[in-house]
Amino acid sequence: SKMTEADKALLRKMEPHTDSALSLLDFVKSFHSLSNIGFWSLLGCLYMHGGYYSYIGPKQWRELFNYPIKGKEYIMKPFEHRALSILPDQVECYRVHHPQEKDWISYTISEWIAKRIALDYQKHNAFESIERFVVNKKDISFYFGRTGEDEIIILDRNKAKSKDIMCKTLGRSDKNAKSSTTQSA
Repeated sequence: SKMTEADKALLRKMEPHTDSALSLLDFVKSFHSLSNIGFWSLLGCLYMHGGYYSYIGPKQWRELFNYPIKGKEYIMKPFEHRALSILPDQVECYRVHHPQEKDWISYTISEWIAKRIALDYQKHNAFESIERFVVNKKDISFYFGRTGEDEIIILDRNKAKSKDIMCKTLGRSDKNAKSSTTQSA
């Protein structure tokens, strides 16, 4: 199966601004004319290009990821399907929390990547903690490896069981907290 001409036309329209809200607007205005393959492939591209953080929240992503169109398998690339298939039945994953964060759908399966993300967020005062979870593989909706974050999507947050908080920052002004967070992150 391949993308249709309508799918390709929308992709060409979205390409110049893939990492902006304009691409999401293009998608929302045109998704009804897309094939199943086009819908899921383009939705995956939107998510991978920063849509999660910049334009809509977890609630809206859940709605899109649960949209009743067949072909969800096209949201992931073949290597992502393989990576998901070889995960163990119980998967340890990590969430880098932002201050006042109340809802999320994404996690990384890499402790190293969680620590790297936390250090990046801390530079912008956007880091609160790294929380470790365990989830059954069957409860993982998608795996995305295109950005190098080993990201999994768990649409029902209750399926991921918290194990512990690995590290937490107390604030930039506390040198001891910064030092211990940097060492543990």
